[in-house]
Amino acid sequence: MAITMKATLYPWLQETWQRTQKDKDRMPHALLLSGAYGLGKYRFASLLAQSILCNETDQYGFACGRCKNCQLFAAQSHPDFQLISPEEKGKAIIVDQIRAWINTVTLRPHIAAMKATVIHPADAMNHNAANCLLKMLEEPPLGNVLILVGHQPERLPTTVRSRCRWIKLPIPNRQMALEWLQKTLPSGSGQAEILLQQAHGAPLYAQQLHEDEFMQHRDLLLGDLEDIARQQKSPVVCADHWQKIGALRSIRWFQGLLADMVKFTTTGDSAWLVNPDMATRLHALSKGLHLKELFQLSEKIAETGKLLNTPLDERLLLEDSLICWLRLYRNQR
Repeated sequence: MAITMKATLYPWLQETWQRTQKDKDRMPHALLLSGAYGLGKYRFASLLAQSILCNETDQYGFACGRCKNCQLFAAQSHPDFQLISPEEKGKAIIVDQIRAWINTVTLRPHIAAMKATVIHPADAMNHNAANCLLKMLEEPPLGNVLILVGHQPERLPTTVRSRCRWIKLPIPNRQMALEWLQKTLPSGSGQAEILLQQAHGAPLYAQQLHEDEFMQHRDLLLGDLEDIARQQKSPVVCADHWQKIGALRSIRWFQGLLADMVKFTTTGDSAWLVNPDMATRLHALSKGLHLKELFQLSEKIAETGKLLNTPLDERLLLEDSLICWLRLYRNQR
């Protein structure tokens, strides 16, 4: 069973796991796991929490999977483990959730030697929740390990980040990621390389894009941008398409497209594009655009990505992004 636990950790995270286990005897009271979307941060955090609770970890630090603690953990009923997540998808983690958790962590563990808590995604905590958590981090109770998982740790207050040991999960090297993805996708799909480029090197995100048929959606997104540039479609109408595909996913793709257009404008080279199969269409869109304006729009879209999954209206954020795209082409006149 120990082999099974080790096998559930993605290959590109093995080295980070080994480094973490070297310091297990000096485990800090709080860890912050960060990294790009689609790397397996929650899987890493879950395995780490289980190993903290397990009575008989193996030589690699993985949980045994056999003891009572492991069985309860697998059944999602371990009294010494808590997972704190938004109560509704897309909503914030609120202060009442953190207060309720603090009321329990001051008590002794029920059956394990220590308690473990995962907050995922930690960057979904609102301001009041983060401040409430800070008070606990300043005076941490003994026998507790807190694991914060976040795609955007910069959204956490500096005071919270500074009280955690920061573990940054790396993007795997391209060959490792490609081999894993090719084994995971249906045979004959032939899309592993371009999916990995769309996912900016994150294998799990690439797998998700395939499952959600994003390659077909991508053509619709680019078609919307072409129609807006020709002033044949309204940004407001296109924002509706983008929201249905997924606001965050669409904005991430838009960032990659703008990066491709910057490359075209500066070098005229189609090598190393995020969307290499769309090179001809991207070249046509790039003609006559000013590099400074492309950079400015790229920065704005990056900021928009950070604002999604916040209380701000994602439809309005999408409309604003596409209106800015339209202005690029109106400025050509």
